[in-house]
Amino acid sequence: MGQLSAGRGRFLPTAISYFEQARSIQPHPLKLADVLTNLGAALAVQGDLEKSMEAYQSAWEIQVKLRDRRGQALTLQKRGEAHALRGEQTEALQDFNQALVLWRSVKINGE
Repeated sequence: MGQLSAGRGRFLPTAISYFEQARSIQPHPLKLADVLTNLGAALAVQGDLEKSMEAYQSAWEIQVKLRDRRGQALTLQKRGEAHALRGEQTEALQDFNQALVLWRSVKINGE
């Protein structure tokens, strides 16, 4: 529901509410990381880049711990976009480059 709502700008507050509700029920860590990445994306679209970065960081930490390279790649890509929106070009490029390495690894290993 959150992703569907996030895709429609006027429903962004609803999407954020759904993602926050999903986070509060303490899903399995892999699902929680997905929820946090989606929450970060919705917050970034809303313009709340600070909270967006916090959500991405939390998601990324879970993904690293669980060795979820696909999740890490997506989160780093999205975090890079948020850095770019904040005018942090060096950080954005670092995240994009790390994401690219991970995406290639995922593709090669068939994850």
